[in-house]
Amino acid sequence: NLDLNRIFPGKIDGTPSQRLARCLFDVVVAPADLLFTLHSWYSYGVTQDFIECAPMESPVATEAFHAAIASGFERIRVTDWPEGLLARVALAAGVPAIEAEIGAQGESLPENRLRYCEHIRRLLRHLRMIEGTSSVSAPELWSACHVLAPLGGLMRRRVELGADVEAGSILATIHDLHDRLLAEVTAPWDGCIGAHRTFVSVNPGDNLFTIFKRISPKTEATVRKDS
Repeated sequence: NLDLNRIFPGKIDGTPSQRLARCLFDVVVAPADLLFTLHSWYSYGVTQDFIECAPMESPVATEAFHAAIASGFERIRVTDWPEGLLARVALAAGVPAIEAEIGAQGESLPENRLRYCEHIRRLLRHLRMIEGTSSVSAPELWSACHVLAPLGGLMRRRVELGADVEAGSILATIHDLHDRLLAEVTAPWDGCIGAHRTFVSVNPGDNLFTIFKRISPKTEATVRKDS
């Protein structure tokens, strides 16, 4: 009952999951030149492709940021990762780390794997592990906030993935089993729907939407934490 990506660097004498985390970190991550973790968002929603990196507050974080640009993703989310997340622990240990999201709903699809392969090739060229060069366009920088369910019920979504929204606009409504309106879910700020839940049934505190907000390269270093 432990999330492996929330318990790094693990413990040598801990639970099986903690011991696995410790072994992975010591043997695979600590000696690495770069950590690139590949994810497919959450099992109950969909997302636009993006890559995450930490604010450029140190030389190793700056190196990771340049790797994120070299990877070829159109969207870079600048964020402080939670405690125990592998990328955060690697960065603290001096290993540049980036984390990407492609796909959704817990599926590993051929087309998503192919896109990941291209991003990996770009990083291998960036690290001079294979020959060749890749053209890189200026990516968009984003911060993000999660919109959580205020209560349980059945969600009716009003917006689609990638839609631009304004602060205060209705993203979804929550109803009871008799279709009575229980709550309206609104956008906390202007931005773009970067991810949203697809499951109709929701519990209090479930992540319903992730709203991306554009930031400029000049303000990137000032971004600290997502809401």
